[in-house]
Formats: sequence, structure tokens, C-alpha cells
Amino acid sequence: MIVVTDLPRLLARLPERWRWTAHNLVAHPLSEILYQVGLRRWSDLVHDITIPEHTPGSGRV
Repeated sequence: MIVVTDLPRLLARLPERWRWTAHNLVAHPLSEILYQVGLRRWSDLVHDITIPEHTPGSGRV
């Protein structure tokens, strides 16, 4: 059984070019909708659990 907290680890196993796809295409729009309807904690959760494991500071330059 996949647990929600396993999602960052599972996303990190994808090929590098796909690791951030769920976060960028699903989590950003969904977390914005949740935030706008007053569900801030759910918004933060959706956003944060879709961040794949990565080295901090290794994003865009």
C-alpha cells in the first residue's frame, strides 16, 4: 500500500525530467484552489507532499 508520505520518495525514482511534473502540473493548481476556498492546511499539504526528494538549493539558477 502506498502511503501519502511515500510520494516524495516515489517521485524521486522517476527519470529526472519527470520528477517535478506532478508538483508543477497538479499540486500548484490544486493547492491554489484549496487556498482560495479557505483550506490553507490542505493547500500546504498537497503542495509539500508532491515535492520529490532532492538536494536543497539544487533548483533553478
